This record gives sequence, C-alpha cells and structure tokens, in this order.
Amino acid sequence: MTKLSALGVAPAFLDFLHSYLLPRRGQVAVEGALSEALALTNMVYQGTVMGPSLWNAFFQDIVTAVPDGNQVVDLFADDLGVDAFCNSDISNVTLLDDLRAAQHRAHSWGRDNRVTFDPGKEHFMVLHPEDGDDECFRFLGTLIDCHLTMVPCIDQIVAKIRPKTKALLRTRGSYSVASMLNQFRTHIWCHTEYSQGALLLAIPSQLYRFDQIQNQFLGHLGLTDTELLSLTTVPLSQSGVPSAC
Repeated sequence: MTKLSALGVAPAFLDFLHSYLLPRRGQVAVEGALSEALALTNMVYQGTVMGPSLWNAFFQDIVTAVPDGNQVVDLFADDLGVDAFCNSDISNVTLLDDLRAAQHRAHSWGRDNRVTFDPGKEHFMVLHPEDGDDECFRFLGTLIDCHLTMVPCIDQIVAKIRPKTKALLRTRGSYSVASMLNQFRTHIWCHTEYSQGALLLAIPSQLYRFDQIQNQFLGHLGLTDTELLSLTTVPLSQSGVPSAC
C-alpha cells in the first residue's frame, strides 16, 4: 500500500485496494466437495485482472536497488535477471564477483520487502564465444549455450522436427500440396519459430540443417523454392486448415 501511495494512486482507490488485499479464507472445490478453509494472506491472487499490475507496482523498485555500474536489470513477471557487460580483458572472476554483489543487493531488497528468492533458480553464467561457461541454460524456454554457437538448441529442434516431417510425408497421398504446406508450417516449423531469437546467433552451417529438412520435404512434394514462392494460399473453406504459404 505504501508503494501504491508513492506511485500516486488516489486515496479512494487505495481504500478499495486495501480492502481487496486484506486476509481472507478460501476453499478448493472438486466435483462438489470442498476442502478445508485456507488462509489467503500477503498475496496477489493469481488469475485476477489486477494481479499483474499490483505485482509490477510492488516489484518495480528493485530495478533501482540492484544494478550498479554497467549492470542492466531485466524483469519478466517475478523473474529477475541482471546482465553485466565488460571488456574482454576483464577476468571472469572479476565479472562473477560483480554479479554476486548484485545478488547480495537483490537479497537485501528481498529482506526489506519480505520477498524470498528461490536458491534453486539462481545461476551465474558467463557468455562469450571463447571464455563462456561450458554449460547451457534455458531462457524463456529456449536452450542457450554460453559459447553462443546455438548448437545444443539446434540439435534439440532437429531431433523434434525430423521425425515429425517423416510422419507428415507418409500422409501426402491423402492431402493436397497446399494442405501439406500448411500442416508443415503449423505442426513442424513452429518449433523453429519458437526459438527464433537464439537462431539469429547461429552460424550458417548450423542453420543449413533446417534448410536440408525443408528442402527434402519440398522435394518429396515435387516443389522447388521458386515454385513454393509462386504458390497462392488456399482459403480456409477449401482446405479445412488456416491458409499459409
């Protein structure tokens, strides 16, 4: 409530939000049966319309409490990331010490605001083509390797889309060419689009692995790249699937 007041929320709305955030009791209903009452305190109720805005108002001031120097804070819901950029002549040890200091400031903010960070989700990673860490991590569902080759990510995608492509090709006798292209885009190519941000860093020889799969698919349909570009989309009423080329 103090933070909302500092943000300039009008007193009438503060009274309403104060009432909204008071402790209450809730129950879980499953097929008509109710659980024992649960105490709901010190929380923003998940799934509510005001939940994200209230949490953002509460969490936002951490962006000024944590970074120092050339550090940059990234927030995504209740996730906090701190990026630090330095010249290549700065050792990884020095860089990691700076990040641990940022972690300490984040924990201090947490103690002041009654927020606990999950130790199992706290990691330090150094990204560099030569001096990066040897392990991988996930960022918004995309696998990132610290040497920025994107090979592990591409390996993972290829392992998914290659068998799916073969399975789709087995059905080509039952569908038109346009429908096969739509299904390829809907059920297979979406896996690469999901990790598009990581693929921007990949070297051409790795991206060629995707080209091979696509070219093999087009070859089985009797199409070339040029013919693919000249095709027109098929309306939904004719193909039964959303039209895309």
